[in-house]
Amino acid sequence: MKEILLRDQSFRIEIKLLLFLLMLSLINKGFGLKLDQFYYILTAIAICFFFLKNRKYSRNMSFVDLFILFFLYLLTLGIFNNNFSSFIFIDIFNFSAFLTLYVRGKYHSNNYYYTKVLPKFGLWVNIISILISFIWVSAYGLAVSTLSEGRGIIDNSDVSTSLMSAKYLMYGSLFLYPLVTYVEKKSHRSIYFLGLIMFIIFSLLMGSRGSSVLALIILLVTSKINMGNNKIQKSQFTKYLIIFIGSISLFGFSNLISSFNYLTERFVSESLGDYRNEESLLVLDSLSVQEFLFGRGFGAANKYWIFEHIENGVNTVHYGPVFLILKGGILLLIFIYSYLIKSFTRLWKIKYLRPYAIIIFTFVVLDFSHNNYSDYFKMVYVFFAIGLASQLKNENITH
Repeated sequence: MKEILLRDQSFRIEIKLLLFLLMLSLINKGFGLKLDQFYYILTAIAICFFFLKNRKYSRNMSFVDLFILFFLYLLTLGIFNNNFSSFIFIDIFNFSAFLTLYVRGKYHSNNYYYTKVLPKFGLWVNIISILISFIWVSAYGLAVSTLSEGRGIIDNSDVSTSLMSAKYLMYGSLFLYPLVTYVEKKSHRSIYFLGLIMFIIFSLLMGSRGSSVLALIILLVTSKINMGNNKIQKSQFTKYLIIFIGSISLFGFSNLISSFNYLTERFVSESLGDYRNEESLLVLDSLSVQEFLFGRGFGAANKYWIFEHIENGVNTVHYGPVFLILKGGILLLIFIYSYLIKSFTRLWKIKYLRPYAIIIFTFVVLDFSHNNYSDYFKMVYVFFAIGLASQLKNENITH
């Protein structure tokens, strides 16, 4: 017990710092406080701290060396192509998320980090996300999708992302929900459940097809794993039901019915991804054969589709794989997805580690509707799982 407490203490600084950065990111995203520069600088300092403090303890992560080589290649190519400097900086920032692997420090070879520390981290991610989402809804109101007015998105120039939904503040609850499998306290498990239910409700209110369905799949698959491990008891199921009904009542049955009708209409009347397919084809058509193979480097911009009149374009593409091709070509796409698929396969083979495989599954599925590589913390979450998978090659990790 004493050894466990010492381990927990050793992670206090890194985990708390990561949680503070998440809180700052969500506040900046939701309330448009224009803290971008402060957030980037502070995160860069934190990343250097993680790396310098714990690099000597991180073994069995050969893919990190390859990732660093790709990182330097994309940076060099972006500078050589004279890409927009602000976009280069943002790409450097987001892709450096892999260095948070060094948060685990000298205890990286212990199950304790993955079954105790990260689930505790996930608990606080849920608490922070839930609180900030409630504050955001109180400040800007609850947008509801309707057949007459369309999607439920707040259009507010004061918000850093002018088209905004509380769903964007709850992605941590979606990605980390599978870690509830390792949580023992019923109250903590309830917080995980509340976070995911709120994500589902906000997705429904926004009229988002992909994220609503994906969240339900994550809920069902994780529940099946927990039932297999006897984690869900009848009393806990009753508590979950109360949370579910209470959440729906809080946001209004009529609002959810209206949004559900709109969502149903979208499924029936709209082809899935028509506009995003058009965007992706325009981006790919703009690439030469060489660029298609090797990319344009960090800072490469999307100046096509509805973004053609924006001076420097935008630093995103809706489909993550197309975004990777724009930056690093087919070469980068194969590199990233080979590790995602290999990591998922390794983790899924071990029943006790399947929650981390589900995190990778979430990342990949979401990547085909919402680009994950423009969000630092989505990258952090998936690298937690990839980091664990990389250990399985040389270590026997069991229950």
